[in-house]
Amino acid sequence: MDLASTPIQFTPPLHGKSTATPAVDNNPAPIDKDFYRSIYPRCEAIFLEQQAQGVAKNSLRDAVTTLLAQRNGQTGLSLEQASLLLQLVRHAPDPALRQQVIDAARQVRQTCFNNSVATMVPIEVTSYCASTCKFCGWRADNKDMVRLAITETAIREQAKILASMGFSHFEIAGGDHLPFLRNDLHRLIGALKQETTAINPDARVSLCLVPMHQAQYAQLATQGLDCVLTWQETYREDLFKFHIPSGPKAWGIDLNFNMTKGGDGFLQRLQSQEMAIRAGLQAGLGAMIGLAEHTEADILSVILHGQRLIAHYGAAVQPLIIGMPAWNNITTEGTDNRDAMGFNFDTEPNFELIASIYLLAFPNRRAWVFANGRVAPTIQTNCVESAAFFTSTLVQISPGAYLGLKPELTQTLDKQTIFAKTSLDDDTITQEQIMSGEQFMHYLMPHDEFIALFMQRGLQVVSDRSMLN
Repeated sequence: MDLASTPIQFTPPLHGKSTATPAVDNNPAPIDKDFYRSIYPRCEAIFLEQQAQGVAKNSLRDAVTTLLAQRNGQTGLSLEQASLLLQLVRHAPDPALRQQVIDAARQVRQTCFNNSVATMVPIEVTSYCASTCKFCGWRADNKDMVRLAITETAIREQAKILASMGFSHFEIAGGDHLPFLRNDLHRLIGALKQETTAINPDARVSLCLVPMHQAQYAQLATQGLDCVLTWQETYREDLFKFHIPSGPKAWGIDLNFNMTKGGDGFLQRLQSQEMAIRAGLQAGLGAMIGLAEHTEADILSVILHGQRLIAHYGAAVQPLIIGMPAWNNITTEGTDNRDAMGFNFDTEPNFELIASIYLLAFPNRRAWVFANGRVAPTIQTNCVESAAFFTSTLVQISPGAYLGLKPELTQTLDKQTIFAKTSLDDDTITQEQIMSGEQFMHYLMPHDEFIALFMQRGLQVVSDRSMLN
């Protein structure tokens, strides 16, 4: 069976406008699987060879200055050039050179996006999960958290709240809960798109869920899906399998949303962006900062991966969203085993530099760097000012969390109306119980305070759709 093109059965009606481009036909053929498996070994070899060779301080200064001066906006940077800049993250952390890179990125950002910034908001639909990712609090064996899955009513009410606040990009996120995705996802996408476009015609919907096949993405696009975001966690295959030993994330899924036990979830995850592009959707990619010992090699892997997608699919690739997820503390402390797994990276002092390297590495306007809420708001805002066009504000990672912004809703809607499934036996549920579903530490600053910070820096919030025209 051709998993890239075999159609699946549900075809509900489209709600709202989608920015999906016409799906890529059978030419070109999909990228060879061997390329995906070669990404990390190639990038690690380049980075470690440069690190071993070492560069004298004066020579490094001259090399970086020349590199930045000669950067071509039509091509971005070569892997070797990007690797050289990544030496500044930890191996040769010269403050003056780091600032030179950030300043160069700021100029490119101004050229590409002026003072514009697009904000997105994630909406969790389910915290049930069948995967066992060791670094994640939502993993299946965590018995210390409340599990929730929302109804269509809950997503509609949250959609109205968030769209009325000015958001134009809405991300559906959740755990690896396959029955929910199989039975409810298409309805939730349609409901979210319908409610948000009624308030903001520029509204767009993305997914950050289990990687799917081209046919599944194409069907979800008929509901109004615009974009697929998939963070690889790590491009190093043995490390991926160590951290993700079982479940849909480890083994992948089939066209009917069934887990393919013993399958290759590592490869399916790597192919997710390609499947989305072939279905006519925008795609996002990224690696978890700090998960791998050589985090710089994972960052370089994101660059190689994205550059290959652009080279292979050309104009069919909408601007790639380059995510920067960080391995933050887990809120149920008894299940947080970060230190035991050798975490050795200080994310916040390096976040702006990494964002700047990402922006410089890609051709102008072919990538949107995505600064997220896992770093302090000031650092996030610095990153937006220097490199990131796309960012999240008002991040509340728990199903139903945004209903708390309108307390009268939780008083008038009973638990069964809001939640299709819960791990609580009580007839009622409190906002505190809902918020306990947050499993990665985020900085929960209100949206209007973020907007005030942006305005202080001379930044103007726009819809990301405006940058697709």
